[in-house]
Amino acid sequence: MQSCNRSCESEARKKLVSEGFGPVLKACIPKRISDEELKKVRSASASILAFYNVLTWDVKNVLPDKILRRVELATQNISLEDVIVTSAGYVGPGQTGTFYIGNVELGYPAVQLSTRIAAIYACDTH
Repeated sequence: MQSCNRSCESEARKKLVSEGFGPVLKACIPKRISDEELKKVRSASASILAFYNVLTWDVKNVLPDKILRRVELATQNISLEDVIVTSAGYVGPGQTGTFYIGNVELGYPAVQLSTRIAAIYACDTH
């Protein structure tokens, strides 16, 4: 699953470069999107999927002027302490992509219920 994530991320980047976003990606310093924008992306996307020690989130980017670059998920470890986990990727405007986070606390079944989107970071396309 991790190797698939790397190749998919590479393909997503190549696609954005072929669409003319190469200079944007080079200059990109991802910034946290607003809560309103986060709600739009969250409502257009599927729920987080937890399987063994992996979290995946299939994201639909409904923001016409942003390239999604990073997602932070808030969850809990086996000691019930809050933990932020991060995944990077490339999801262009109008595109769908998957953010993958491996090595999540193994053996804690409630991670499926306690995980939520904490923040999304994106780059402006202009």
